[in-house]
Amino acid sequence: MYGNTMIQITSSPDGPRLIMDVPASGLPVYLDNWAIIDLAKHDPSRRKRFIEAVHAGAELLFSFANVVELTGPKERSFHLVKRFLDDLGPHWVAIGLTPFTVTEPNGLVSGETCISPALIEAFCRNRSAGYSGKIMSLDADFFRLGSVVDWVANSEVLPKRSAEFDDLLRTVRDRRAAYERNPFLAQSFDPSKPASFAWFNLTKILIIESKSHQVEAGDGIDFCHAVMGSAFAKFATLDTNWKRRVEALPKPNRLARIYGPRELDQMVTDIELALQRRE
Repeated sequence: MYGNTMIQITSSPDGPRLIMDVPASGLPVYLDNWAIIDLAKHDPSRRKRFIEAVHAGAELLFSFANVVELTGPKERSFHLVKRFLDDLGPHWVAIGLTPFTVTEPNGLVSGETCISPALIEAFCRNRSAGYSGKIMSLDADFFRLGSVVDWVANSEVLPKRSAEFDDLLRTVRDRRAAYERNPFLAQSFDPSKPASFAWFNLTKILIIESKSHQVEAGDGIDFCHAVMGSAFAKFATLDTNWKRRVEALPKPNRLARIYGPRELDQMVTDIELALQRRE
């Protein structure tokens, strides 16, 4: 078991097969990578409080978008991020990356469908690579998230994914001419399809903004952070522009509360208060 998600391993002709139970019941928190780096490197008191909050019932939602961007930190930052992720223990849940496939009427549903079997399977295969013929213990140490940093450091494929998502986002923004011919209305919030709601309405905002803002490197991954973090967390960090866009989405909705680069202290305080209310 890692976090609150049960994992079983069964044998199959193709090798070990992972089976995952329902998602975490903890208080879900999503961190854009700038927040992971900031929490890891700065203000030891805030770092300690966040880690304690995670151990007390908060749960980090971690996606392939985080994995891809972990190719960024170097040298000292690399080791500090790894140590920070390790200190979170097994209190994390792997969630999906790509909201580009979220379309009506088959939008992602909150709950078990936000979990990414592909990410946790890739993680487990990487961690178990040296266990051939040995007994493997799926204990808290096995699910140390800091091992992801080593995995990313040795990957030649993951850095390319960011550029791929930028290209996908450009195809979304290229719809401006069609939108001007036939503008579409914003979508109202459906609690069973939070990612679909975020995807659809953020797409509309991006199309409207396309005259004044072109897609830059990293925007595709940031779009993934915005959709998945706002849809499935209670508290999420995004950069200033994506925070503005999410907060401009139609209300009422039940998306995460979003925090920008100057609001990490407030986020940690709010998580602590939310955990106290759950006691």
